Amino acid sequence: MRQVTINATSLSPFMYQGKRVVTFAMIDEVHQRPKGTARRTFTKHKRHFIDGVDYFLLGQDVLRPHLDENITKYTPEIMVLAESGYLMLVKPFTDDLSWQVQRSMVNSYFRLSEFPEIKHIQIPTLAELESMPIGEAQNLIVGLEADSYQGHGRRGSYAMNLRKKEKKALKPIVIAIEQASQIHIQDMGDYRS
Repeated sequence: MRQVTINATSLSPFMYQGKRVVTFAMIDEVHQRPKGTARRTFTKHKRHFIDGVDYFLLGQDVLRPHLDENITKYTPEIMVLAESGYLMLVKPFTDDLSWQVQRSMVNSYFRLSEFPEIKHIQIPTLAELESMPIGEAQNLIVGLEADSYQGHGRRGSYAMNLRKKEKKALKPIVIAIEQASQIHIQDMGDYRS
């Protein structure tokens, strides 16, 4: 994902459960606040925040690919805020800079592009899949299905038509993978779940 620059601070957007989220450190940095300000504000007003809606507690394994320089191996979990949590957190920040940064964060960071980049997925041939270990082939197909689904648009749009073509191309591959992964127990026939 490309960087978003707000108030001369470059942020690397990342998503959790389909929503863009931020850490307390990112908020302190972009609002030019002393380290720990966002966390103290959250702690003071925590009763107003809803777990799983405004904020999420994530294990470091979820965030490590996105924030590896900020996470130590001794950090068991990290709190991230969704857009609603961010807006509630910065409510007490009333200086002019905070108003400007808040508008930029909402418009540039939390709002996903209305015209996302549409990418066609590369679907391997059956021969390529047959040469792979079955687990690897299954993981590849699941990943391709997720990539095909993500970011494809409204009914009748170019993106939706592309999704339909990709699903059509993936269907015989999915069937072949399912057939190849069936367990065969000697003298008991095929076992199908």
